[in-house]
Formats: sequence, C-alpha cells, structure tokens
Amino acid sequence: MKVLGGKAFRAPSIYELEYQDGCTSQVRPASLDPESIYSAEVEIEQRLSPRWTALVAGFGTFADDLIVLGTTDGSRIPACGGNPSPAQYKNSADEALTLGGEAELRRDWRRGWMASASYSIQRTRSVNGPELSRAGDRQVPNSPAHLAALRVAAPVVPRAITAMTRISLEGPRWDRNDTASDPAQRATDPAVLWDVALSGRAERLHVNWVLGLYNALDWRWGVPVSREFRQRTIPQNGRTLLLSANLEY
Repeated sequence: MKVLGGKAFRAPSIYELEYQDGCTSQVRPASLDPESIYSAEVEIEQRLSPRWTALVAGFGTFADDLIVLGTTDGSRIPACGGNPSPAQYKNSADEALTLGGEAELRRDWRRGWMASASYSIQRTRSVNGPELSRAGDRQVPNSPAHLAALRVAAPVVPRAITAMTRISLEGPRWDRNDTASDPAQRATDPAVLWDVALSGRAERLHVNWVLGLYNALDWRWGVPVSREFRQRTIPQNGRTLLLSANLEY
C-alpha cells in the first residue's frame, strides 16, 4: 500500500501577465496569482501469483486560483477608449475538484515478456465558485472521464533491445463553453492511439535509446483550448516518428 500527498503550483506565464494590445481586444491583468493544486492518492498493489499482479488506486485533486481568460469593464480603464469589455486574464472564483479511481492487471513472463491492461475513471466538477454553478449542466473543460490502455513488451535481444506497444483510449473532453452565457457546450470525439517503440542500451557507449512510432494509426483528434484561441480545439500530432538517446557519464 502507498499513500501519497502533494502540493504544486503553476506560475502565470509572461504572456498571461504582460500581453496587451492597447485595449483593442485585451489588457494586462492588474494582478495574477499562481494556480495551486493539492493531490492525494491511495494505491494498493497485490501479487496474485508469481506472474500476475493487480493494482487498484483512488485519487483526488483540488485546484484553486485557476487562470482563465475573461472580460473586464473597459470604462474603468482610460486607455481602452471605446472598447467596453476587453479580454483580461484573471484568477477564477471557481475551484475544481477531481475524484477518480484506477485499476490495472499485469502479467509477467520469464525473459522480459510483459502484458498489462489498465482503466481509469474520474469526474471533475466545480466547487465553491459562482461561475460554473450558475451554468447548470455545464462541465469543467478539458477533463477526460475515461482513460484505458493495453501494453505489451517483449525482448528482441535479451538485455539489449526491447519491443513495446501500447493501445490507449482517450475519452471525450468538454470544450471551453462552461458558463451559462456561452454557446452550447460540446465534447470532443474519443481517440484510439497506437504506439510502437524499440528501446535499448549500448553498454560500451553508456547510451540509452528509444525509437518510437507514435499514433501509428494516424488518428485525427483534438483537445479543447481556452478562449484566447479562435478555434474550439487544436489538432494533435498524427503519425510521428521519434528517436531519443541519453548519454550517461
């Protein structure tokens, strides 16, 4: 059993802190605090036999001071002239609570063979904030409820080269239209992603390397973006070949 807890933050970017275009569309914020997130997880791993292992976990996160792009009263800003409501970054009054669970079943064979299946479900909702609570059935953006994966690894050259493959399911994500005054909120399409990789180590050179083909099915999918973008979603990478190497000395 493992019990984990943590606290993290995300400082505002230079763009979020400083960008402005003379009130044509956006002004810089008067002040902007870092986002904060608190997390907790309880994980139990049980060996069912010499080859089978099961894992279950429950987790939760609480995030506040989320940085969002809203509007402000331009009449109070002399430089804004005729723009009554320019865009402005701010810390949202809404706080996000995520609760979820995960399960995994793994089978190991001799000489490095491995197969596993995992599934994760989570639900994110707004708490203690006026914005999403006024929106009725609107959902927190960009938070997939379902994630699943199948993984297989097999040795090609024992202790030198290993082949790995993974098929993962990315569940739908709700777009940014999360307040009552926005257009109807829509979810993205789910995605099925297949990755294949070879990894190894050159002992004499002290080099670890990975050669991978990611999204081998060339699945066309996108994730929601925030309000400063014109489009609702941004397309993700299609079929991608990646080689990486690490040198130890």
